[in-house]
Amino acid sequence: MKKLSVLLVFCFLLSSIGISTVSAQDLQTGYIPLLTPGYDTTIPRAELSHQQFQLLLPELMEAKQKGEIASFEPDYFAGFVKVTYSSDSIAGNGISPLAVGDPQQAFVPVPSNPGSDNSVSPVSTYAPKITIHLYSSCVDMSVLGAGSHVQGTLKTSSRVIANLDGFADSNGNLSTCFASNVIPGYVVNFKIYTPGGSLLKTVTGTAPRFSITKFDMPNAVVSGTAAAGKALDFFWSHPNFDAANTYLAVSKSATASSTGKWSVDLGSQAMRGNDFLALTQTVNSNLVAENDFWSPSLSCILGSNFCILAAIPNSQVSLIITHAGVTHTLTGKADNSGNFYGYLVDGNQEPIFLSVGDSISGTGAIAFKLVNLTAAPHPSTGIITGVAPANNYLAVSFQPLGAATWNNKWVHSDSAGNYSANFSSVGIPTGPINYSVNYISKATGDQTFLRYKTDL
Repeated sequence: MKKLSVLLVFCFLLSSIGISTVSAQDLQTGYIPLLTPGYDTTIPRAELSHQQFQLLLPELMEAKQKGEIASFEPDYFAGFVKVTYSSDSIAGNGISPLAVGDPQQAFVPVPSNPGSDNSVSPVSTYAPKITIHLYSSCVDMSVLGAGSHVQGTLKTSSRVIANLDGFADSNGNLSTCFASNVIPGYVVNFKIYTPGGSLLKTVTGTAPRFSITKFDMPNAVVSGTAAAGKALDFFWSHPNFDAANTYLAVSKSATASSTGKWSVDLGSQAMRGNDFLALTQTVNSNLVAENDFWSPSLSCILGSNFCILAAIPNSQVSLIITHAGVTHTLTGKADNSGNFYGYLVDGNQEPIFLSVGDSISGTGAIAFKLVNLTAAPHPSTGIITGVAPANNYLAVSFQPLGAATWNNKWVHSDSAGNYSANFSSVGIPTGPINYSVNYISKATGDQTFLRYKTDL
C-alpha cells in the first residue's frame, strides 16, 4: 500500500491564516476536501481520507481550542471534513474558498469503472448496485446504464431529511451526496430513469445497524453486533511498514447469531492499532451498506496539548496522559467515527505541552511513550534531515507558507536513528515553511507527530 504517498492537502490550512473567535450567532457550515482528483485507488477510499484527516487534525484541534471554529466532523467515504464557523470568524482570511459551502463541491467522485455492465435491457434483468456508507453523506452507484438519471431521498419514518439528484457517466457509474449523513434506521429511496425519462427501477431500503464491540488485537479477532442471522463481509488492511509501504489485505465473512452477535478471526497476524476494517452488509439485491472502523490507537503531537484516541464509535472512553510525573485522565464519549479528542490543560485551563517520554494510554489502545523526533530543512540541497527511532519508516513532509499542497517522502531511519528526505526534485524554498514528521510505531500502531514552522 502506498500509504501517505499522495499529496497532503490543506494540512496547515487553518494554522497559516488568522481568524477571529467564533461567535454563537450566524454559524455556517463549510467542507474541506481531503482527497484530490486522481487519488491512489489502490488504497481504500475511506482509509486514504482517514490518513489525510489525521494529518489535518492538529490544525483543526488548535483552531477549535482557540474558538476559531465551532466544530469539525470527518466524512471518510465522502473525503472531506465538515466544519462549522461563524461568518465573522472567516471573513477575508482565505479559508472561505477552501471550506466550500456545498458538500458536492468538496466531494471528489469515485473514479469511474470502465468495465461496468451498462445493459438496461431487458428491464426485468436490470440490476444496479448502490452502496450507502453509514455516517457518511455520499453514495456510490454502478451498473446504472450510461446517462441514467437518479433521484434519491433520505428520510426517517416521518419526514424527508435530504435529497440527491445526478446522472450516470458513460460507464454507468455515479457517486454523489446527500446533504446529511446516512444514519442507521434512516430509509433511502432511489428512482432510476433512462435518459429519456422512463422509470427503470426503484431501490429502497433501511440503513442497517451493525458495529464492532470488541477488538482482540493480539489474536486478530473482532466481535460485534448486527441483526440476527445477517451475513457480514470484512476487509482488513494492515500496513507492513516496508520500503514500498505495502499492506496485508484480508477478506473474511461471518453471520450474526440468533442473539445478534458475531465474531470473526482474521488470521494469524496480530492486529496493530490504527488498522483499517471495512464491514459490509447486503440490504437487498441492489443495495449494500458499509461501515468503516479503525482499531484502537493513540496519536499525539509533540509540543502541543493535543492527543487523539481512536476507539469503538460512540463508546465511553478514557485517555490517560502522564506528563512531568503527573497523571491526567480525560474521559468522554467517542464520536460516530470513533474519535475522542483530548486537550491537556492545567487548573487554570492553560495548555500543558506534551514532550518526549510522556506516557499515553487509552481505552482499548496499546500504551506508548512519545518518541523523540527532529527535523531540519536544508534549502541549498533540497533535503530535510533529522532523528527518529532507529530502523523505522516514517513520513516527512513540507509545505511553503501559504501554499495548500504538501510535498511528501516515505523514508527510513538508519541504525543510529538518522534519516534524510530528499526533495531536490521540487526544491525547498529559503522562505518560511511548515514541515511535518509522522512516526507510527510498528509495534503498536500509535503515532507521534512533529509539527514545526520555520521562523520568519
